[in-house]
Amino acid sequence: MPTFKLHTNVPKSQIPVDLLKELTDLLADALQKPKMYLCIHIVPDQIMSFAGTEEPCGHAFLGSIGSIGGEKNKELAKILFNKIEEKLKIPQNRLYIQFVDYPANDLGFQGKTFKDIFAGN
Repeated sequence: MPTFKLHTNVPKSQIPVDLLKELTDLLADALQKPKMYLCIHIVPDQIMSFAGTEEPCGHAFLGSIGSIGGEKNKELAKILFNKIEEKLKIPQNRLYIQFVDYPANDLGFQGKTFKDIFAGN
């Protein structure tokens, strides 16, 4: 159920092939969620500016049912900003990450909501 989406002006040719797997492993560990539910979506080649320039930048979104909020967001911000800077060369002052804690009844999978899945329905 965790979803990480990154929109960036970094070209697709500069996105490392192992980035999806690395982010999946990183977030599964940090969120304590099964990899089978993680969705990573990198959207390269966007027409974007940050602080008035078109140097590498991005906007990211991390949503999950639980495991997000308060002090946990500080930990998640640190590991995600570090990984994105390392792999995509986006400086940490040219990226926003939005954290959203979904209610279990607001996210569907396999024709059910996670509220139903968690209840065994």
